[in-house]
Amino acid sequence: MFAIWHGRRLIYLFALYLALIGFDVLWREYASDQWVPALLFQTVQFVIFGVATALFSIRHRAPLDRGVASAHLPPLLLFYFLQYALLDRHLPGLAPWIAVASLAVVAILYGTVRAVLDRPLPGGELLLWSYVALVLFHAGYVESVPTHWAPWVAFLLVPAIAVITMRGAEGLGDRWPVWVATGIIFAINYLRVIFDKDVESVPGRPLLAVAYAALLYVGYVFSRRQAAFRGAEAFSLYMGHLSAMAAAIHLLGEQIVASAAWGVLALACLALSLWRRDRLLGQSSLLVFGFTAGKVLLYDLSGTLPLARIASLVVLGITFYVGGMLYQRMLGSASEQ
Repeated sequence: MFAIWHGRRLIYLFALYLALIGFDVLWREYASDQWVPALLFQTVQFVIFGVATALFSIRHRAPLDRGVASAHLPPLLLFYFLQYALLDRHLPGLAPWIAVASLAVVAILYGTVRAVLDRPLPGGELLLWSYVALVLFHAGYVESVPTHWAPWVAFLLVPAIAVITMRGAEGLGDRWPVWVATGIIFAINYLRVIFDKDVESVPGRPLLAVAYAALLYVGYVFSRRQAAFRGAEAFSLYMGHLSAMAAAIHLLGEQIVASAAWGVLALACLALSLWRRDRLLGQSSLLVFGFTAGKVLLYDLSGTLPLARIASLVVLGITFYVGGMLYQRMLGSASEQ
């Protein structure tokens, strides 16, 4: 109340730090077995903090900017981890759901301030999406998703977050924190999939690498069409190639057959690049050709019969010859444009 009356946010922020940290130290030292009062105290502090932030913005018609929002983020994270540690010890089954409920409260406070002030709140939006990212990664993924379902959850999470957060030419804006969390979740499971590690119990395991490759290729096409995401197209394309090559190894028994599939993938990229006049796609085929040559020469030919070696080299040579012709045509088409 004094902070709102005096017009200084630092007052309630300072009080919040003292209340949360001071109470936690005293509680752990003198009454660590009394977890219900501790939970109630933390919840009341969260309500006071959230309501004070919203009322201050409304009373002074001064919404959070990004700088001020960054000062509110540490106590919000401090509250989350203090409360989750307490809940995880005494109410582990309800802990993720209570975390989601706290996120709903933050979202309601943000929506209320935005509706009353009737204008965008860039700092409040950044604070909200930062908390969404935390709850999504920790309570949603780490604490709630079984290991054998994690790759499919990560696969479905990317398009879901894309639909929720992407808004045309505006790009991500202040919603980028949730994409950091989503990217970490996807990267963890992407590495599991392409290296085929700890995925033995995953349902539909043979399709994982194919699904990840398809998703990354869709991401490449989307990035090419949206100016706000032009920096992501090369990353999506090359990661898609790696996933497609991993799928060939996982699905095809013979190594030389997998190498032939890699060559077909490279040729398909070149042919498609000529058709779509997509120089980046054509250049990316060089990566696939390089991996194919290295795999055949250093791995596939070792321990094979002479006739099989000759056949492999002939197939490899024909693939490279056709690929070279297509690449030259692509360069010629690019120079004419």
